[in-house]
Amino acid sequence: MKDCIKKIAFVFSGLFIITGTFVLYSIGNVSASTTPKKYGAWTLNCTLNNEKKQLCFLSQQINNLEKDKEKEILAIYHIGYFNGEHEEQELKIIEMVPSNVQIPAGTVINSGDKRIAAGKYVNCTVNGCQALAIITKDDLDMILSNDNYIELITADGKQAKISFIKDGLKEGLKALSR
Repeated sequence: MKDCIKKIAFVFSGLFIITGTFVLYSIGNVSASTTPKKYGAWTLNCTLNNEKKQLCFLSQQINNLEKDKEKEILAIYHIGYFNGEHEEQELKIIEMVPSNVQIPAGTVINSGDKRIAAGKYVNCTVNGCQALAIITKDDLDMILSNDNYIELITADGKQAKISFIKDGLKEGLKALSR
């Protein structure tokens, strides 16, 4: 029961951070639907900010699929444009991972044989940590053409790899940028 409460708190704290980030930064010219829409392994979610502008991001949840284990959330990813000025918009990813990580190490997306989009932890609670990374055009091209996973270092110094599924990402990003 305690683990279930932790998992729920982890998810809600991440959603709170995402919503807070979108309230602080506005996204312009997005015409995606307000009802969630699936693109492969990704879901496009939109909401209105205080200025009645639509804020959208793509989300993916990675679960532990081992048999004989309770459903466990390993990571949640949110991709979106977080800057206010249209000319300065950068594609960013927020990676929500378990809290047993080494903070200085950050995260990285491993795409093929390259390490790209280094993430820095911006918030940690007992329920999990959120890392923020910028995804450049070159990074995005690599992600879309390779198998990918998120790398991080656990508190006990071990390297951990968490899946990052690209199925539907290209289509989702097209819908996000409209």
